[in-house]
Amino acid sequence: MTSQNKKFVELSDILALRLECKRGKCRTSITIPFAQNLMGKEVRTCPSCGEPWAQFGEASYETVVTDFADKLRRFREAQFGCSVTLEIDDKNQQLAKEDNNG
Repeated sequence: MTSQNKKFVELSDILALRLECKRGKCRTSITIPFAQNLMGKEVRTCPSCGEPWAQFGEASYETVVTDFADKLRRFREAQFGCSVTLEIDDKNQQLAKEDNNG
């Protein structure tokens, strides 16, 4: 018999957008609650080291991030006739399975 565990997150459980710098040892992070309107400038660069966060060559993803945050906020506020959840990958569960099998 095979069993499978899955993890789901309700949209109401998602409280904020968290951004963490990937540059070297910087690792500065900011958390923007969904109750706060995201303007876009918050995701432009790392507030600590200045590393571009949403700029890739000539392309900027600021509007993609702000649109995502706005749509997720609106989705959370919507009244659906069903439960809406997101399935998440459980890396720890997968590692435990691999350890037990190998």
